[in-house]
Amino acid sequence: MKIKYLIWLVGWILVAGSLRSQSGYSISLETVRLVPHNSKFLYEPRGVGIWPQASLFWQTSGAEYWHHVYGKPRFGIQMGLMYLGQPSEILGWACSMYPYVDFGFWHRQKSSFRFIIGTGLAYTPKIYDIKKNPLQNALSLTINNHTTFKIQYERRINIHSTLNVGLSLNHMSNGGIQLPNLGLNYLGIDLVWSRTFKSQTKELPDLEKPKTWPRWNAGATQGFALREFRTPGGPKLPVYILSVDFGYQYRPYMACRIGLESEYHFVAPYFASHTELFPDIRSAWKQGFRIQVYGSHEWMIGPLSLETRAGAQLFDLPVLGSKRVFFKLSAQYFMKIPGVKNLLWAPGVALKTHYAVAEYVSLTSTFRIRRNNQAF
Repeated sequence: MKIKYLIWLVGWILVAGSLRSQSGYSISLETVRLVPHNSKFLYEPRGVGIWPQASLFWQTSGAEYWHHVYGKPRFGIQMGLMYLGQPSEILGWACSMYPYVDFGFWHRQKSSFRFIIGTGLAYTPKIYDIKKNPLQNALSLTINNHTTFKIQYERRINIHSTLNVGLSLNHMSNGGIQLPNLGLNYLGIDLVWSRTFKSQTKELPDLEKPKTWPRWNAGATQGFALREFRTPGGPKLPVYILSVDFGYQYRPYMACRIGLESEYHFVAPYFASHTELFPDIRSAWKQGFRIQVYGSHEWMIGPLSLETRAGAQLFDLPVLGSKRVFFKLSAQYFMKIPGVKNLLWAPGVALKTHYAVAEYVSLTSTFRIRRNNQAF
């Protein structure tokens, strides 16, 4: 998991480091409540959690057209302590660090709205232990993914400072690497004070919208993940992923995509070789093979791509046992291939869930062909 989030962090740093623009810091207090999303929870959440946090951020300058498309977004790194609520003997506390992207919209002279998406790692010492903490069936690893979505109202106090208030949704899980892994989902209220290291620079004029841009493209993605299946402490079995899709960029830096995806879960032949569920491994192979269709929306923030996907598997596979509808969040960093025209390549990471329960976190490699090789 650490390697997967290192790839996302490197891509984020490459974009944020290229901005050379205004920077600042913020402190925040997030009041949250754990929302049980599954009937398998073995405890009843009580009370609220308190999360004091701090971040450093960089503000885009408006020198590129994509800065204006996304309301001059900010790139930041947030760190914080998290009291996870009651019962504290089961949940305890945690700490997290995650890179995030902060989009602005509905700008006014002294106010705006912000949409924030971030993903990183959380350290949670209170995890499942069959002797010491048997009721904690939501987390089984001390290092987990922490993904957050926030929407905030921002009001400028003076030339240096702003005050934000908003709502948040936070998810923590290990992505199915080890069981039990129901995950934790928190709804919260956020209060944020921010200050820039220097006064606001002179506003650059809005750039003219490009008259042409690459509208159609096609891509192929290969992915790999490890997941533990049903038995806590059991073997971690591979998942092989292959997808093809087509995208239409309906405006610069924003696209809709549709695609077909296959997954092969090695758990099916493994069970066949260790049980009498199937007569032979060959007949079990079909039970591990998924075919899925999906639609997605992609935000292209310079070379960094963020994609939210929703889809459904076409066949019911009783061995795998998960729900048909799935959701996926992916981050990729696209690069031109030297000497190859019209072709881009991107390493990336993706989190797949069935409703609020994570299935796996995968490493991905994507090739994408388009009508021309110009920048996003």
